[in-house]
Amino acid sequence: MTNNESLDTNNFDKNINKKETNVVLQILAFFISSAFISILIFALIPNFSSIKIEDSEALTWLVNRFFSSSISLIATITVSILCIKRFTQRTTYSLGYLPHKWFLRDFFVGCLISLLMVSIIALFQWLLGGTQFFWALSDRKISLLGLTITFIVIFIAAFEEEVIFRGYPLQTLAFNLSPLSATIITSTFFGLVHINNPSATFFSTTNTILAGVWLCVAYFKTRSLSLATGLHLSWNFSMGTIYGLPVSGITELKEFSFLNSQDLGKAWLTGSSYGPEGGATTTLVLLLGIILLIKLPILKISPEMAQCFPEKVYLPKD
Repeated sequence: MTNNESLDTNNFDKNINKKETNVVLQILAFFISSAFISILIFALIPNFSSIKIEDSEALTWLVNRFFSSSISLIATITVSILCIKRFTQRTTYSLGYLPHKWFLRDFFVGCLISLLMVSIIALFQWLLGGTQFFWALSDRKISLLGLTITFIVIFIAAFEEEVIFRGYPLQTLAFNLSPLSATIITSTFFGLVHINNPSATFFSTTNTILAGVWLCVAYFKTRSLSLATGLHLSWNFSMGTIYGLPVSGITELKEFSFLNSQDLGKAWLTGSSYGPEGGATTTLVLLLGIILLIKLPILKISPEMAQCFPEKVYLPKD
């Protein structure tokens, strides 16, 4: 980040009203270019798809997910920077990737909020007789290596999805249309890309769309990806690695969990094999989570990010 790029709003104000390249073209360029670069990198890595760790399907899955998410992350960040420079008058700092005054605070607040939300979901599933929990140490030793790899993979995957869904595409739609329109479009897309996950249902897709709205609110509240990444990371880690629950139908995150879980058959409550994201408790908790993000006074736009988005142009009125 240079001082001229991040803090010089006089030049930004002069150019902000210039019409940007067609928004549809921008979004298509982003996704097509990201896919092309990802495919190119994959093609350059020999035997990528054959990576296998003996006697551990979960570690094999985690390592492969690490590489695929890392490559996608590199591609999408690169394309985001290229697109914002080619198609817009906005600065790369406005993408929300870089540190700012409350960057770490927002991240850790997001982690705590999601831990609380998932804990409430797990508690209600237990109280209502939908899920039983067992201490995992009675069955196995906690693997520090497994936990570390799981955390790294979840972090990279969460940041990757935030860059894709709350990064350049969301911001471009919001700038050219409105924050509400951008939230509806990207959250719907976010839900639909999870439709092929194991055991996905109409209800799980609806909840994933709602989760997309929740994460969009996190972005618009701070104009940074820090809070949303903390929420996303902690949501997946808490659900899969602390409580041993399926995460969007994925069970590999349970391999090194602190608790084991057993579904007792109330699919409307627990989401069955898809996990809590397919259940009614999550719907209620996400709605409360959206309200919490809107009302929580500690969450606000940092001075650096505010300078990237003049209120008269971008920020919704109170």
